[in-house]
Amino acid sequence: MKNFNLKVPDESKQLPHIYWLPKLHKNPIKFRFIIAAPNCSIKPLSKVITKIFRLFYRQIETYNAKSEFYSSVKTFWVIQNNQSVIVSINKLNRRNSAKSLITFDFSTLYTKIPHQKLLEVLNELIDFCFQGGTHEQVSINNSGASWVSKKSRAKLRFNRKVIKDAMKYLMDNCYFTFGNKLFRQIIGIPISSDPAPFYG
Repeated sequence: MKNFNLKVPDESKQLPHIYWLPKLHKNPIKFRFIIAAPNCSIKPLSKVITKIFRLFYRQIETYNAKSEFYSSVKTFWVIQNNQSVIVSINKLNRRNSAKSLITFDFSTLYTKIPHQKLLEVLNELIDFCFQGGTHEQVSINNSGASWVSKKSRAKLRFNRKVIKDAMKYLMDNCYFTFGNKLFRQIIGIPISSDPAPFYG
């Protein structure tokens, strides 16, 4: 609360717990482990980091769209939903140019990423987003995050260092309960944590 100027409501002063869901499409059936955290002590910070990374995502997407326009080389392959896939398939169908369609399932994508390596890559991404711009801080409110100048009077503002510190704090404090036992996740992204889709 003190480090990041955030309030943690009383109902959030608890730890998440772990449960599993069956992967019925697998043979034999496998399991997906979920860290359930609708209310937990790091939830407010987790929501803030998610809003900031959503801002970064849009910035990187725009940068790559401009790069593709000038170079005719597509360098951005991240999608938020199936809409861009459907558009691409329809375009191929109109041209009759599709040769084959292949899908892949990365079963350990989230769970095997070492935290230190993930932090290094995300720190580079943060540096990239701050480069070349005139704004030194990100303001966070209920509707999302936006770039602001140092003189901004926004209540909640994070600079580059604070964003990196907050991200590391979330990684270092992946605590959860299982029955009456306490665990800390030391490798992989906790599935179901708010910023997880942007980390992956």
